[in-house]
Amino acid sequence: MPQEFRAQRYPFIAHGTGLVDEYPCVNFTDHHDGELEAGMVMSIESYVGAVGDAEGVKLEEQVVITADGPEVLSAAPYDERLLA
Repeated sequence: MPQEFRAQRYPFIAHGTGLVDEYPCVNFTDHHDGELEAGMVMSIESYVGAVGDAEGVKLEEQVVITADGPEVLSAAPYDERLLA
């Protein structure tokens, strides 16, 4: 992530999806010891916006962890006009 947006970023890269208050959580630093296991559903999430700007963008994908790696569950594509 470009330096100008880092002050506003979320403290985590991914968090659990469900009824457990976003656990487990994968932080940029100091994350807990543990492993992701097949069957877990995680939200991969980011916020990009500069300090003081009136606007930013939040992007999130949900994935299920499988024995072969993550599988994206989200079905809505990003609009290319909004990514420029």
